[in-house]
Amino acid sequence: MFVIFILILGLIIGSFVASTVERLANDKPFLSPRSMCPHCGEIIRLKNNIPLISYFIQNAKTVCCQKRISSIYPIVEIVSVFIFFVNFTLFSGQSLLIISLLTTIFLIIFFIDFYYFIIFDNTLFVLLLISVFSFIINNFNPFDTNLYLSLLASVSAILIFYTIKKLFFSLRKKNGLGEGDIKLVGILALWTGLNYLPYLIILASLFAILHVIINKYILQNSKDILSIQSPYGSYLVFSFLCMIYLINL
Repeated sequence: MFVIFILILGLIIGSFVASTVERLANDKPFLSPRSMCPHCGEIIRLKNNIPLISYFIQNAKTVCCQKRISSIYPIVEIVSVFIFFVNFTLFSGQSLLIISLLTTIFLIIFFIDFYYFIIFDNTLFVLLLISVFSFIINNFNPFDTNLYLSLLASVSAILIFYTIKKLFFSLRKKNGLGEGDIKLVGILALWTGLNYLPYLIILASLFAILHVIINKYILQNSKDILSIQSPYGSYLVFSFLCMIYLINL
């Protein structure tokens, strides 16, 4: 029963995340009462909107207009099931609630940045609200830092990343970091404090460099290696989540 519960919950959350990513990326209403076809706008019937199952039964095509369904849906839903299985294994009680809220917004941020190279302010605002709720109301922080060190780490991270952004622009005449990345690392630094902040930045940077290397030498991207975009925000939240899981093993 436990496995079935996690499977259903993970698929439902994953479906919500995938649809949210698509709506935000395509400038559509975030809160829509019914799921609509992204191609023709027709309301999707419940029987054709079952997470993961409908994708494969319909051969990755919409029923209404026979257009291709984005692969982001099954990918996000499968990843979500795995993440929530880990959440329920490592956490319980109020900590489980916080980590579930965190991972849900992390999934949205990760896939928006990974596919579209953008981090929306409204997702960062939700992340900030969850953080404040966790610190002040629930007193949950796996990194065990205090408010003073958290604020100091946040300000330091923002200043460092803003300086890097300006230096890169002065050398390359293009942005190497987005403002969303800077805001995101500032919020995540509230959690890590000064002690864990360097690990977060180094780990995310390694993943971002690996992303560029794979694109250049394995996927044969023809661009100059310094011109290949890497979704740094995605790797920030991925690294952060890995650190939380490792701390709680």
